[in-house]
Amino acid sequence: MTSSSSTITTGTPCPADSGPPSARAGSRSAIPVAFRLLGCWLALSGLCAAPAAAARPSLAALPTTEPIRVDGILDEAVWQHAPAIDTLRQREPDEGRPASEPTEVRVVYSPTHLYIGVNCTDAEPQAIVATRFDRDAELGADDRVSLLLDTFHDRRGAFVFQVNAAGARFDQIISDEGQDRNPDWNGIWQARTRITAHGWTAEVSIPFHTLSFNPAQSTWGFNVQRIIKRRNEEAVWAGYRQNLDFFRVSEAGSLTGLSGLSQGLGVDIVPSWSLIPRRKATNVQPAVDIFYKITPSLTLSLSLNTDFGETEVDNAQVNLTRFSLFFPEKRQFFLEDAGNFAVDGLTPTSGPLVIIPFFSRRIGLSDDGKTVDVVGGGKLSGRTGPYRIGLMSVQTQNRGRLPGENFSIVRVKRNILTKSSVGFIATRRTPERGPATGLAGGDFRYSTSELAGNKNLEFSSFVLRSFVPGTARNLAWGSQISLPNDTWRIFGTYREVQDDFEATMGFVPRNGIRRFGWFLQYAPRPELWQTRQVSCAFDGNYFADPATRRLLTRNVNMPCAWRFESGDVLRFRTIQTFERLRSAFAISDGVTIPPGAYVFRRQRIEFESADKRKLGILARYEWGHFFSGRRDDWIGRLTFRPGPVVFFSGEYQHNDVRLPWGNFAVRLVRARLNLALNPDLSWFAFGQYDTVSDSLGLHTRLRWIIEPGNDLFVVYHHKWLVRDGAISPTSREGRIKVRYTYRF
Repeated sequence: MTSSSSTITTGTPCPADSGPPSARAGSRSAIPVAFRLLGCWLALSGLCAAPAAAARPSLAALPTTEPIRVDGILDEAVWQHAPAIDTLRQREPDEGRPASEPTEVRVVYSPTHLYIGVNCTDAEPQAIVATRFDRDAELGADDRVSLLLDTFHDRRGAFVFQVNAAGARFDQIISDEGQDRNPDWNGIWQARTRITAHGWTAEVSIPFHTLSFNPAQSTWGFNVQRIIKRRNEEAVWAGYRQNLDFFRVSEAGSLTGLSGLSQGLGVDIVPSWSLIPRRKATNVQPAVDIFYKITPSLTLSLSLNTDFGETEVDNAQVNLTRFSLFFPEKRQFFLEDAGNFAVDGLTPTSGPLVIIPFFSRRIGLSDDGKTVDVVGGGKLSGRTGPYRIGLMSVQTQNRGRLPGENFSIVRVKRNILTKSSVGFIATRRTPERGPATGLAGGDFRYSTSELAGNKNLEFSSFVLRSFVPGTARNLAWGSQISLPNDTWRIFGTYREVQDDFEATMGFVPRNGIRRFGWFLQYAPRPELWQTRQVSCAFDGNYFADPATRRLLTRNVNMPCAWRFESGDVLRFRTIQTFERLRSAFAISDGVTIPPGAYVFRRQRIEFESADKRKLGILARYEWGHFFSGRRDDWIGRLTFRPGPVVFFSGEYQHNDVRLPWGNFAVRLVRARLNLALNPDLSWFAFGQYDTVSDSLGLHTRLRWIIEPGNDLFVVYHHKWLVRDGAISPTSREGRIKVRYTYRF
């Protein structure tokens, strides 16, 4: 794999103070607290009984034997006979009103493919926004259509397929009604679009082999979302309340009439070959992935000599704290079905990070960010009845002084009630030399969107125990409650992580803490001065030592945001921080902050222009005290989107720190250029430089989608050391990778 961590670390972690050898009685009694709250929440669920729900919209899919050419022109006769969705309602800006432009959606199917035709009428076709061509690009700036398919009709998880007016494709898998999203899932499907004198059309073809579903089930959950970007308008077929979002699968309508669907044998064989030129010879690295649907909803995945050569590098991050930074997973093998291994409320998208029990970047990457070859691995993931299952085992090779290791995880979750679940997780890391480590635990989640009739409520709780030889205080537990509604958002959380808790296959930036956090936001829609919504919040976190109960960290924030009808956003924030350093903190070379208690306040102002504009800017300035000195931060970002062929983004960050113990500055520069001739052929170049590591890096990748599932990649990386006015290369690597998919 070529994706290595790019942390700009100006400080080194402080050694954690050891707690007393015996656990305090107060700490032990905290575990049942979360579960005592469970009874209260289940009692509260009695208040959640809503009036009889309105009838859900329904669309009948039409079977066909007529060949359909996916070209963006809905000219086959079957499209004229298929029933149509022709009523979408606004979620934004005017909840419940008909969409400003008509949209028609039709669904037909053959035994092997699902076809969806969309006709997006637009009175101003010259104003359609379409800025990206490349596969899996962020399409948030474009006119687009999203299609949600709840193939098990369990109103919990779904496949989402998205296409913009230029034909760029994006897909993802969501679970637990969008609580967990996997935008890096890559399904095999086709889409073509046409911009016409009356708007634009899209024609989508999805092989049933790409989807998991129950063949005996004739009804799926289905929803459609259309974005008209110049108006910042969102219109949906079902579930248009502003308290919800498009990923609320339980609000979807129904797609009926499906029968005789075939997944074939359910076998995909994906061989790949990478050619890696070296000075003395060219290495050829073969790899193969095999996918077998044991049942239509349970997939066995096998990978041999796993290759991550086409993976993008990480974005560098500025770290002015004494804790580890989080870098997201980017490797495809681990991203596929990632939601089946996630724990509710303990994911990168679930708020301030305290614990992630399983973090796949522990596999195949050493602590210094260098790659470790993966010999192979296997996964069994999917669902059976009310259970979601994730089993995985991966073996890595020796690398220098690092021994080979086996990484294994078991995750089982059972659906209960309407939208709730209970789960179990266990991990085990077994090196070839040394003792095995791991963790085990359970979790619970309760969710409803019918509190007091139409409000959202979510509650979750977990208990984990790590298994590391020589440790005793090795528990972590917590609960959180959330009311994520449009006008009012309320969130509260309690977490405790004991001194010896260590998730050797997870991410734990801070242990030996007791944390309480809250978030309270009021976001009215005043309909004045071209304002879409104004939001102000009061949130914070308290971290205390469980043994001494002394306050370690306190963050209190008061953010406000003014969102205009144009899409432009103006933000303000006041941040008050208390930090108790129990050990000296080396924040930069030659600059060490001594132990002590520090209180400081900072302010931030930020403007971000609407992403629908061809030229977009983000400007942020943050200033104020920092420990016993001052710190000024500037961030500027320029985005240029002249059309789908070219996309450019440049960013500059500057941190100026002035302390009694020394001054220093950190600068970071990033630039990205994307060129795409069509939705199947794209090239990008990404460069970044920082003044901490004095490292300049360039990463480029050409991708040609020969046809969905068959790809050609040409990848090149180069790094230089920039020091004392001289530039010297430190590493470089190029490779050509070909990947084919054979389906049976």
